Amino acid sequence: MANEEHLPIRVPDVLFQYCSTSAIDIFDKRRIKSSTPSTLNDPFEWKPVVAEQATADQIWKAVTTTHNRAPLPETPTRVTVARMKSNVPAAAKRYQDQFRIDVEKKTRIICFSQRNDGILMWAHYADRHKGFVVGFKAEVLRRCYLYSGFYKVSYGIERPVIPHPYVGISNENQLIAAVTQKSTEWKYEEEWRLLVDVTPL
Repeated sequence: MANEEHLPIRVPDVLFQYCSTSAIDIFDKRRIKSSTPSTLNDPFEWKPVVAEQATADQIWKAVTTTHNRAPLPETPTRVTVARMKSNVPAAAKRYQDQFRIDVEKKTRIICFSQRNDGILMWAHYADRHKGFVVGFKAEVLRRCYLYSGFYKVSYGIERPVIPHPYVGISNENQLIAAVTQKSTEWKYEEEWRLLVDVTPL
């Protein structure tokens, strides 16, 4: 995925993390809280809608193109395509579930806000106003997490959509939307995310 340099929005110089009173590891061990997709508080996050529009012709084109690039175990036939076509809804559900599992294996999320005075944020994430907020310089975080990128969270009514696996692969913009878009219910957070690729670690 592209890093923040490709975004039209400039990353703030300082980003904030709201902490409970027990989060002293930030100071004692210089440890910042990170999350995995399955621990996020929105159950629909990182579960994009998988398009179920997959015609027989689209599937045939996709499988034959793949076969021509790298031969499949069996040569595609129209019978194969018909069987795949009947399985489109089930395959979409499997792909949606697997999307989060695959990303979870290699990604950690560090969540920030671009503001330090959000009353709801103090209530929800800072131990009902008894906690604290820490500001982090974006340039320092970049140096500490070499395999990472900043992304501004967008908010919308509809969930992001990615192509059905039978007809194509997601492009960069679709993947970014899938991991950075939340419901408008969370708009008050004004969130930025540092996505860390833990694969090389």
